[in-house]
Amino acid sequence: MLNLVGKNLSVSAPITALKKIGHIEGSDGIQEFFEKLLVRIEPSMTDEQKKQIAEYKPYLANAAFLPILITNMIEQDLNFTDSLEASRFEITTNCIQMSAIFSMMSIIPGASEMFESVIGEVINALSDMDIQNPEPSEISNFSFQIKEISSEFCTALEKLGVTALGEKISSMEKVSTAIRVNMIDPVFNSIINTILKEENLTEEEMEADDKAEIQQAIEATAEAASETFPIQSIFSTILAKAIEDDITMAEAMATFDANQLVESTVEKIVFSETLAKYAEQLEKAMTIAYRLA
Repeated sequence: MLNLVGKNLSVSAPITALKKIGHIEGSDGIQEFFEKLLVRIEPSMTDEQKKQIAEYKPYLANAAFLPILITNMIEQDLNFTDSLEASRFEITTNCIQMSAIFSMMSIIPGASEMFESVIGEVINALSDMDIQNPEPSEISNFSFQIKEISSEFCTALEKLGVTALGEKISSMEKVSTAIRVNMIDPVFNSIINTILKEENLTEEEMEADDKAEIQQAIEATAEAASETFPIQSIFSTILAKAIEDDITMAEAMATFDANQLVESTVEKIVFSETLAKYAEQLEKAMTIAYRLA
């Protein structure tokens, strides 16, 4: 059975979750940071998207606390409202820690400006990409990471049946191929192209050991993605239902037919948009990362 303990899980949630959390006392500095990021992103948004995001703009800081809420939802079998109450102390502690970090940055000469500049460059490089929302006129979800998931979290996934369905999907060759071709290869091709440009090399001039190392990284990343991406997709589907209806993850899972859930997840992965079309944007972002390394 797939062991996800200690790994990061990238999921998506309805943007309405931010407003449902409400204002978190002491999060003003975090909110200011997120608003600065939004200013960087807004030029690439449509007028309709700007109108939609305006409703949730006062609650952007809550994106930092949502992983805590979601973790407690699944580990303690709670609905969103009860999880918010159960998470108050942890959220407050997290808020204090993050605020302290932003305060430290503000008193170090040039630190905030440099950080914002780097973030801005990355956002600008990726500004033409719209891979999260197939309908560019609608912003309904946003993505975040649940870091280093616990054994309790994994046990809950197994009880829900999410792990078994994810393993079933990941064993399908068409799924692993789609993940490799659409998501993994374009990123690593961008990495290789960035290295060649920055080092002023041709592919023939690249060291054999370097090529082998990159190839091994591609294989390892593709294998890991094939295992975790189906679980992430299923989890996100169930999570959206749980948040929207304010029910537990178990109750949300019970509203889905397992076979239909597998079919819809496979279809989503197999027919996902390839990142290859964003080669230029990816290479710009990789160049920034390479120069900062």
